[in-house]
Amino acid sequence: MSNRKESQVDKISVDLIDINLENPRLIFNETELLILLKSIDEVGILVPLIVFHDKPGRYTLLDGERRLRCARRLNLAMVPVNVIQKPDKIENILRMFNIHNIREQWKLMPTALKLQVLLEDVSFKGKSDKDIARLTGMSISTVHRCQDLIDLSQKYQNMILQYYESGEPRDFKFTEDFFLELNRALKSIKKFHRDIYEKYSKTGIIDRFIEKRKKNVISDIIDFRLIPKIIGATRYGALDEEVQKVLIQLIEDVDYKINEAYDKVAEPLIKAKNIEDLCFKLIEQIQNIPVSQFKNFSKREKFLTSLRNLKKIIEENLSKYPESRL
Repeated sequence: MSNRKESQVDKISVDLIDINLENPRLIFNETELLILLKSIDEVGILVPLIVFHDKPGRYTLLDGERRLRCARRLNLAMVPVNVIQKPDKIENILRMFNIHNIREQWKLMPTALKLQVLLEDVSFKGKSDKDIARLTGMSISTVHRCQDLIDLSQKYQNMILQYYESGEPRDFKFTEDFFLELNRALKSIKKFHRDIYEKYSKTGIIDRFIEKRKKNVISDIIDFRLIPKIIGATRYGALDEEVQKVLIQLIEDVDYKINEAYDKVAEPLIKAKNIEDLCFKLIEQIQNIPVSQFKNFSKREKFLTSLRNLKKIIEENLSKYPESRL
């Protein structure tokens, strides 16, 4: 019979199985492999590998590369498999996306590289992000993150892959999140200060921030989220030329920290805006206190003392800005 059911389990030689070159999983954690190896050594392979006939007398792996690697380390002669009909290239990738999204997430960079293969295929032309998410089993936000990684130049993509492949502890990390957080900041610079963006270029700006990361000037990638706030400080009264000056210094001065730029341009104005909003709310609440009920308020004196102290602080601060009395 040539019609083989996908649920039928066979046992075949490990030597007859080739790895799948379309597998988005390029990174294998050694610690996790050792745990799996120990389990297989004790109880065997409980979940069959999924393979398909490819070359005459040989099989290509669709799912189970970690199990196959462990089997080879343990010198197992045979492994249990489910043999399925050979898929085409796109179906091959889509099957692996959906298999692994059910079980566990791949690292994002390898996932993005395989998603790029799908997006370049004619069958994916014109598909919306929602369609792509449905077909691959990913969330729309993951699709967007992958697309941002696809837009990175190859040298940055390789930097991410090399970080994982080296397996060596480092003082600075260049994971996907470093570039994704930086990319959000770059989009803000491009949208509101295109002249600066074009002068230094996307690659030029990324390289400067990589140097900051290597020098530990950027110790927390969340600091990148302060850059849009620096740019948005003009909404609170910051001068546009002052914001531009700080952005240029951030790019050119490898020792200039993002939080220092934020403290200089944005934080005081944002605090002032928050105080202004609080004052409006406080004024409204004070005005809405019924005087008749307030007379019988048991903590009336404590409340009035608080108001007097607040008044004193306000007058002291107003004296620093004499023009505000005009």
